[in-house]
Amino acid sequence: METIATLESGLSMGIQSFINADGTVDGELRIANLPPEWRDQAGLAELTATLSSAFLTFRVFDGHPPMGGSFWFSVAVRFGPQNEAEMSELADLYKKNKGLFQIGTYPTRADHATPLQLCLTDDRQGLRGMMEALAVKRGLPPTAVLIRFMWGPDWSPERGGIRPGHYIGEKGKQ
Repeated sequence: METIATLESGLSMGIQSFINADGTVDGELRIANLPPEWRDQAGLAELTATLSSAFLTFRVFDGHPPMGGSFWFSVAVRFGPQNEAEMSELADLYKKNKGLFQIGTYPTRADHATPLQLCLTDDRQGLRGMMEALAVKRGLPPTAVLIRFMWGPDWSPERGGIRPGHYIGEKGKQ
């Protein structure tokens, strides 16, 4: 959070963490009050570059934490509909949260820097690709970005390589 604030002042950021009933843990950094230049198609590259730069110095998690399990990383973007007709169409496709819709990347292991960077910058499955698709196909600018870290006791290669899923409600997941 401090690194992102240093790279871009004026952002509204907050951290939430949850211990879930199944024993997994979620930590999420919500970045809102995005600058206007980050909310148009040309500025999406700057948004992605800023987040990518912030993660260049990020200390990745231990690949074999002492408590077992593994750590995972994903990124999501929240955006709003432009009119009532679009609202019903988007409701069938995306998770809705406080009047905004949300789409996120697939979780990737958080024990190496390369997958984290790909999660942010990949043109097909990363944050950059998702935001550009929303901007080009639907004309929808990002309203907020969510950076999520998760830990689960069963999410390790030693236990069959189970990986966490999307946020509840994303991509039709209930």
